[in-house]
Amino acid sequence: MNNSLKYLQDLSVKLNSNRLFELFVVLIIMFSAFAFLNMVIGIVVNVLEEERAREKRVNDEKNGVINLETIHQQLMKIQHQIKNNTTE
Repeated sequence: MNNSLKYLQDLSVKLNSNRLFELFVVLIIMFSAFAFLNMVIGIVVNVLEEERAREKRVNDEKNGVINLETIHQQLMKIQHQIKNNTTE
């Protein structure tokens, strides 16, 4: 009887350790899935923001809206023209 009780206790310890391992595996899988989905969502949001910025820039150019980037480009052209005129 003592041997069968020891066997049941050993079996109980093995089952409990298997349950902990199963829980660990499930948690790792869920964490990995969360991290992967977080990266995918981040990439999609980034692409959408870049596309929105590109469309805004195109619409601003069509409508003649002047922004800092356009002013900077125009100033660089003028500066280049001034340098070329002074060296000639």
